[in-house]
Amino acid sequence: MKNVRYLAQTDDSKPIGATARAWLDVMLALPVDNLRILSTIPSGFAGSWNDHAALAMTELPPEQPIVNVVCCSPQRWAWHVSIAVSATTSVTPISGDVELYTEGMRNVLIIPRGIYPRSKLEVYSALKYQAMIVTDESEAVWWRGHTAKPVVIVPVFARRGAEPELASELLQIAITSTLFGGAT
Repeated sequence: MKNVRYLAQTDDSKPIGATARAWLDVMLALPVDNLRILSTIPSGFAGSWNDHAALAMTELPPEQPIVNVVCCSPQRWAWHVSIAVSATTSVTPISGDVELYTEGMRNVLIIPRGIYPRSKLEVYSALKYQAMIVTDESEAVWWRGHTAKPVVIVPVFARRGAEPELASELLQIAITSTLFGGAT
């Protein structure tokens, strides 16, 4: 079975959210058995994403492999958290790094056009992914300079009012192979 957990910026009023929405349309056209969407923004689903809010309730079988797909702002790839915990006599800060990369799953990072990490933490998190998808050669060159892992170029762009098309069966096979690690 092909199960996908899609962590996306679910507001298509911004370019990252529109690109993530275009990728949702691509995934809906692929042979995916179960697709669950999780929003990476506090406001949740907005705009055309509302049409797919029910996918947030999709159950993914815990005993089957899940592909973790991420398409959002680099600030959500990884971030540092610090919480003050009060004990009876003192306040102790607890801090650590949090990321969307999930150990034990195949992780694929979709990087929208013109989006680059701003911190070392974001770069280190991105480099953990088993595959990255970018939209053009210049971005692929930048990422290939930082990792030996696959950086795949797939020219899928957000187009307002139009459904993205899988240009060919070959492109569909390439995307499926990238997401599922060679399984078609």
